[in-house]
Amino acid sequence: MESKGIITMLDTTAGYLTAASRTLFGRAGIATHLVPKKTIAASTTAFWIWFSGTLPTEITVISASHFRSLAFGRRITAFNRATPPEDLRHIGSLTLTSPLRTACDVACLPRDEFDRTVGSLILFSFLQFYEIPLQECRAAILKNPRRPGFANGLCVLNEKGTL
Repeated sequence: MESKGIITMLDTTAGYLTAASRTLFGRAGIATHLVPKKTIAASTTAFWIWFSGTLPTEITVISASHFRSLAFGRRITAFNRATPPEDLRHIGSLTLTSPLRTACDVACLPRDEFDRTVGSLILFSFLQFYEIPLQECRAAILKNPRRPGFANGLCVLNEKGTL
């Protein structure tokens, strides 16, 4: 089934129907089983839910907890960050960061990770798809100069002119 593209395997014991990953609600349903309860899907995980692509090899969440076990072969990375209600969205029982917050979080990743997992062209396509002006994303990052990856995020957004 996997070789025919019907199922995408998460690990050797579990997978999901590939067709489910073709819609926002399908990806959110898949993520509901990967993201620990009472956490917020964020960064590359939220980016995948909002925009598709390849499911990240690690599940990124916002939570004060630490997770030592794997979720279907994927490490769970938890960031303890302030998240105002306007930065959150709900799809079914899943809570995730808004498209704007997600774009900012992804832009602020360490440069090698950003290039490997997202890249400028895909990020700018994401901003265009969700009709997020570049200035709005830049302003959201500038609002918090202590944000992890602040300088990386500004560098990525300033590249728009070179694409």
